[in-house]
Amino acid sequence: MAKRRPAGDGMVRKREDGRWEGRIVVGHKKNGAPIFQHAYAHTQKELTEKLHQNIEYYPNIAELSENEVAKQAPFDAKWRLLAQVEVRCYILISNISGSVKVAPLQILQFPVILPHKYQDAEKFNLQFSDFSEITETADKLRWLRYQKGLRQRDVADYAGIYRSTYIHYEEYGKDFYSPKHMERIAQLFEVPVERLLDDYNLFLRNGQGKQIKAIRMKLGLTQREYADRLGISLCNLKQWEQNRKQLFKSTWEKYFK
Repeated sequence: MAKRRPAGDGMVRKREDGRWEGRIVVGHKKNGAPIFQHAYAHTQKELTEKLHQNIEYYPNIAELSENEVAKQAPFDAKWRLLAQVEVRCYILISNISGSVKVAPLQILQFPVILPHKYQDAEKFNLQFSDFSEITETADKLRWLRYQKGLRQRDVADYAGIYRSTYIHYEEYGKDFYSPKHMERIAQLFEVPVERLLDDYNLFLRNGQGKQIKAIRMKLGLTQREYADRLGISLCNLKQWEQNRKQLFKSTWEKYFK
C-alpha cells in the first residue's frame, strides 16, 4: 500500500497558460487515497494565500471523509464557470475528488428604485396596460426598463454606450437606432430585437435594398421607370437598392410606408 500522505500536504506549479495551480490534501478516502483540494491564481503569492485559506477552512483536516470534504468546501472551491447561456444565466462545473457535476446558475437582480422613480414608472405604466399596445420604440424601451426595475445607466452600461446616448433612445423624435446597440438592449430585456423596433427601423434591419428592389420587380418596372414614377433621380434609387445610401425616415414614410 502506498504511503498515506499527511493532511495539509500539497504542491504548487505554474501552468502552461501562465496561471499558478496548487493543491493540498484535505482528507482521505476509505482506501487511504488522498482527497485533494485545488486552487488557481494569477500569481504565486495569490495562490499561496488561497492555499493557506483552504488549510484554515477545513477543521480537523486529517479526519475528513470524502463526503465531508464535498460538504465543507467553499462555493468558489467547488464550482467554476463553464459557460454563459443567457443574460445572468450560466452553467457551472464541479470536480471534487474525481466526481464531475454540472449545474445551472441564474442570477436574479433586484435593484432598489428611488421613490420618485417608482412614481414615474407607475404613471407611465398606467398609459399602457400591455406591451403589445406600444408602437413607439422610445416607449417600448421605457416600458421594458421599468418592468426590469433598471435605471437608464444600467441599460447604457450593458449596451456599452453613454448614458446620455441611451436617454435619447427613450425620447420622442429619434428616428434611427443603432442595430448593434439594440441587439444588446434586447438581450438585456430578454426579448427579440424585432419587438423593440418600429416599422422604419425594421425596414432597415431587414435590408432596405432588397425590399425596394422586390417592390419594383413586383410592379414589373426597370430602375429608370420606377425612379420616374417616384419622382426621384435614378442615381438615388440605385444607391438605395445597393444599400450604399440609407433612407431617411421621412423618405421611407413618403415612398415605402
